[in-house]
Amino acid sequence: MAKKIAVIMPAWNEEKHISEVIKRIKHVSLKNKLDLEIIVIDDGSADNTSKIAKESKADVVLRHIINLGKGNAARTGCDFAYKEKYNIFILMDSDGQHEPEDIPRFLEALKNTDIVYGYRTSEGKSPFLMSVGNWGLTWLVRIMFGAKIRDTQSGFRTFRRNVYKQLRWESKLYGMETEMIVNAKGLKYKEIPIKTIYLDNYKGTTPIHGIKILIQMIKWKAIQLLGGK
Repeated sequence: MAKKIAVIMPAWNEEKHISEVIKRIKHVSLKNKLDLEIIVIDDGSADNTSKIAKESKADVVLRHIINLGKGNAARTGCDFAYKEKYNIFILMDSDGQHEPEDIPRFLEALKNTDIVYGYRTSEGKSPFLMSVGNWGLTWLVRIMFGAKIRDTQSGFRTFRRNVYKQLRWESKLYGMETEMIVNAKGLKYKEIPIKTIYLDNYKGTTPIHGIKILIQMIKWKAIQLLGGK
């Protein structure tokens, strides 16, 4: 029998924010009578991320001994959730950039579809270079893969267990969001608007990451043309 809904959060040096995020998720779960379980993946943090996550009553805390990157951390969490037979996977950031109060909207949108992507609205003030890079990558994904997604780099998304094997990515870093979209060909999806809070120590897709993602996209397109996935 399928288990509860997994809220999967990669975390790297997030001792300042993770307790509040976990608290808000638990409040959302209680208020909306949802069966949410929080899975934190500490990606080799040098601070007290794991300790605080456990003290804050995260349901599962996994830890990488060294920092392996967001893509690897998210895959570790999803692999665990798949093995433990969670029915729905919710991916979100652990630093407060995503609002846990949006979770019920994602779950409502997931009805009769396979995956739901959150797209950032103009309410959040994204750093200029990040906005330009995200816009460029989003349009390149449309051109190269025909995926008409409004915001390919948004990490707030949810999907069903039965599509995870198809979505499962190899990207170690921020290319995971784009690779998921490429892998999702043929799946049903919806999009919902989300507000994103950008912090002073914003961690996200830098211009260097953007170039690396572009190189990966060229590789994925070549594989498709050669008859791969």
